[in-house]
Formats: sequence, structure tokens, C-alpha cells
Amino acid sequence: MMNKNIFTKLSILLTLSFFTQLTHTTKLASCGRGEIKIWNTKGSANQKPKTFRRGRLNNIEFNPSNPDQLASYGKGTIKIWDTEDPADQEPKTFTHDKVIGIKFNPSDTDQLASRSMEEGTIKIWDLREDEEQEPKTFIHRLVVSIKFNPSKPNQLASYSFGEKGTIKIWDTEGPADQDPKTFRHNRVFSIAFNPFNRDQLASCSMEEGTIKIWDLREGENQKPKTFFHDGVRNIAFQPIETQEKKIRREDEEERLGFLKSLREQGKATGETEVQTGDKKLFIYSSLGN
Repeated sequence: MMNKNIFTKLSILLTLSFFTQLTHTTKLASCGRGEIKIWNTKGSANQKPKTFRRGRLNNIEFNPSNPDQLASYGKGTIKIWDTEDPADQEPKTFTHDKVIGIKFNPSDTDQLASRSMEEGTIKIWDLREDEEQEPKTFIHRLVVSIKFNPSKPNQLASYSFGEKGTIKIWDTEGPADQDPKTFRHNRVFSIAFNPFNRDQLASCSMEEGTIKIWDLREGENQKPKTFFHDGVRNIAFQPIETQEKKIRREDEEERLGFLKSLREQGKATGETEVQTGDKKLFIYSSLGN
């Protein structure tokens, strides 16, 4: 029979720590050959996925603020899908000639940006409005990519690749004819916002072999801190560990530590994981006294 003190400690830990919410997703989307397929990663390998058919598709992206909403684009159109709705749904469709990229605004569930390098345009769409809306349109010649600042609502950066590469900082709630702050980095190849510092942006140039750190509060003529890395192709800031992930990690460390101490005392031989709805329960086997 399990020692009373061990049982009491185990009960407390189970109550406080070992019932963990399963927050990982089981939904995976894929696109190709004019189809979008929605897979359940916990389902069988021979499952029949929900399939949307809508002609040529270049890419897909889930809305981080609305996990069931998916956007696709191709052949000058952007389509908004609800992955919980039937496969034969009629998605909301926006038109952007030669569209080659989209980004959801992480600070606004209902805002989507799209870009067309050939047109040199960035369009801001309100997903609550109808398909005939006139989106706010920013002009950035040869725009290569767009990124939202995850720490500053409605701030969007775009950059163009060329001998006079430019990075422009837009306010998506501002007027279409705004004069964006513009930084210059020859042959800029990639950009990244710093999640720890909402006013810091990094850019890199493969041809120059440089990485520049920009202060978004400063003027366009600032002298950014510059690092040197031959052939640099991409840059990434270390992500912030969310409170939820931190709690899960600490719970796991506590659980493993407790099991180790039981084993060292010779009072437990192992553990069994039991699924109870959306929770996990760990049951420890004991040698008894």
C-alpha cells in the first residue's frame, strides 16, 4: 500500500499541476493542385480530409486570432475559408491583381494585408466588409514582403529588394496617402521585428553581408547598429516564452522531478498517462510498504 505521505503529496501535485490543458492543434491544412485539404493529425493515415476546390492556389495561411479561419490566394484572388463549414462553402473573395503574399494582423482579427510586387501595392482588407469593398492601398514599388509588428497594433513593415532597397513602416489605421518612415538597406533580403522591443526592427542584406538594427522611434537618417555576416540570408529574433508555455514547462519539470524522487526512494516504479476529456492525468505505480 502506498505510503500515506507520498499519497498526500501525489494528490496535491495532481490537483495543482498534473491536470494540463491540451492546447496543441490537431488541424493541418495543405494546398496543391487547386485543392485545400484539412487534416486531423490525430486521425488515421487513411482519413478523408475536408477538401476545398478553388483552382490555382499559391499559398495558405491560418488567422492566428481566429484559428478556424484560413486564407488562400492565387490567380489574383484572395479567399477566406471557415474550416468548420462544409467543403462546398462559398468563400468570401477579394481581388488583388498578381497577389503574391498575404498576412493576417495578429492585433486585429478582422484585418488582412496582401501584396503585389508587379503592381507595387499593399492592400488592407476588412474581413467584416463585403467583397466589393475598396481596400486601403499603399504604394511600395517592387514590394517583396510584408510583416506585422506582433507587439505594436496595426504597424506593418514592407520592403523592396534592389540596389536602393527600402523598408517602409506603415500604420494600417492611417490614411492611404500617408508618408511612411523609410529606411534604406541595399539589397535588403529579410526583416524581423523584435518581440522584446516593439520599437526595434532588424534587416539583412545577403549581397552586402550586413545586418542592421533600426530604432523605429528614430528618424530615417539614423545610423543603425551594423553586424557583418557574409552571405546572410535570413534573420530571426528569439521568441518570447508565453505564460501558458512557461506554466506547462514548469509543470512538466515538477512532474519529472517528483517521479525521480519517488524512484530514488524506491517508492515508485513508473507512471501511466490517462486521457480524461481535454485533460491528462498521470498515475504512479508504487512498490508499497
